Amino acid sequence: MAIVFYLNSGDWVENLSALEYQDGTWQIYKYADDPVAQKAADQHSEDAVDLAKMDHTSSVLFTAMRAEFAMKGVVLQ
Repeated sequence: MAIVFYLNSGDWVENLSALEYQDGTWQIYKYADDPVAQKAADQHSEDAVDLAKMDHTSSVLFTAMRAEFAMKGVVLQ
């Protein structure tokens, strides 16, 4: 007979939590408790304000996306 484990995987949609397996253990990841994610979210909020001021045509958004990828070292062809 097989052993079955049920693990609640968190609730990303409502609580920004998820189940993570690391170093042989399971734990709940909570976005609100992650200092790295919060720092990135703060930066994203600043960027979102700039984006809100932009024209949202496809070409403008695509150009902005290419520029963001280029800053991260991603090459689009």
